[in-house]
Amino acid sequence: MKMKTLILISSIFIAGICFAGSGQVIPHRFRVTGNQTVSDFPLTANQKVFVNSPAGNISSVDALVIQNAGGGDHVKIKKSGGSGIAELVIDNSGPCVACDASLTFQVASADKWSIGQDIGSTTDKHFAIVEGIQTLANSRLLIKPGGNVGIATTAPHSTLHVNGSLALKRTATSGNYTILSTDYYIGVTNTAAPRTISLPSAAGITGRVYVIKDESGGASLSTPITIIPSGSQTIDGSAAITINSTYGKLSLISDGNNWFTF
Repeated sequence: MKMKTLILISSIFIAGICFAGSGQVIPHRFRVTGNQTVSDFPLTANQKVFVNSPAGNISSVDALVIQNAGGGDHVKIKKSGGSGIAELVIDNSGPCVACDASLTFQVASADKWSIGQDIGSTTDKHFAIVEGIQTLANSRLLIKPGGNVGIATTAPHSTLHVNGSLALKRTATSGNYTILSTDYYIGVTNTAAPRTISLPSAAGITGRVYVIKDESGGASLSTPITIIPSGSQTIDGSAAITINSTYGKLSLISDGNNWFTF
């Protein structure tokens, strides 16, 4: 007759993996101290996971700490094959009604940024980037459900709502100039002779806006600033348009095929 023996072990250390029992003072249940592959290890309530972290560096609210005293802490989520996606899910959809789900980046205790949903324990399903303490008032960029984006505001009422100053690119030219896709405002600083400003193609850039201004104060009928479109495209139905008055200005917008003043 075969007999079975039951052995109770409170702590086992195998190849750099330590399973600590309830009799241990180590405040965690699973520890990896070397290069190990771990699978099929379910954690139960209140159990912790350490990766290269001294036991004293985990608090009562931490469930996972990854730390390397020598620097170079990295977490990689990699899908090596098959279909589907590799993702990191931060889910706080339990019984807590007004709780956020966030990810914090911290260099020092008073120097941190967070990104997440429902920051500040609200329930409107917004997404925010927050500086410092996670309160709604500290959000620097906020996206409401539906797509309205707020900068320095927690209640954006437009697609883009900027509650503060706005800086746009200014390009100064003293001669002829071909507008780039990265330009916005073009200031012509010298009109001692006629100047030509060439627009890029309006095709495929519906809504693109350019502003052209006589900053020299010398535009006239004899020394105009002539704006010409690309190829056979037009500006308000014409092959070209001019600024021929002192400090004159033109604002142009593309409809995807041609240019129009507004």
